[in-house]
Amino acid sequence: MAKDPNENPYWSPLPQGPVFDVIDVKNWCTTAFLIYLGSKGLNHVVISKDEAVDFKIEDRWVHPDLIELYQKARDKTLPTLLLRLAISFRVLQDRESDNTALNTKIEQIDANHPNGIFSWDEEDPNCSVTLRELCNKIIHGSDIRYPHDSDDPLLDGEVHSMTGVVEIAGVRGKKKKKWSIYFHLCDFLDAILEIAHWMEANQPKSQ
Repeated sequence: MAKDPNENPYWSPLPQGPVFDVIDVKNWCTTAFLIYLGSKGLNHVVISKDEAVDFKIEDRWVHPDLIELYQKARDKTLPTLLLRLAISFRVLQDRESDNTALNTKIEQIDANHPNGIFSWDEEDPNCSVTLRELCNKIIHGSDIRYPHDSDDPLLDGEVHSMTGVVEIAGVRGKKKKKWSIYFHLCDFLDAILEIAHWMEANQPKSQ
């Protein structure tokens, strides 16, 4: 039901501003995962060199317009999704800093690095292997890349799919010292989803 036109939203008793929205977070994780999975099927929508020569085919993609949309999603949408997820988690963690149960849950996720981090800039004394730090790096990173490998020998190494690893690089401080961090995409998504499921089960009124 729409609010009365005379009601001033400024005086709403409910908190205003960004929130950790479980539904949005789940949707973002799903979309990011589907982009990753999509790369695994690219070898099924490309025409081999021999066929292209035999049939005089210039565009070797079977569905070039769809492939173009997919490539844009991989290069533009995926980084945006990671940023949204990182910001949502950081907002939640800062606002719920006194929530002992949530803090314990986050510590459990960080144990043994299931948040996805497997390598980072060893020279950065401020880099800790935590979900919080990973989100910070996603937010402040200036370059994000996804290593690709060719796993279809029938296509002579032409079509490359995402390995699932994400590389993020940036600079810090006035001296612009370079840093880098590497993590597994699906492990990061799992970690964020675990937080979302916890919030859903323990604080349904905040959603």
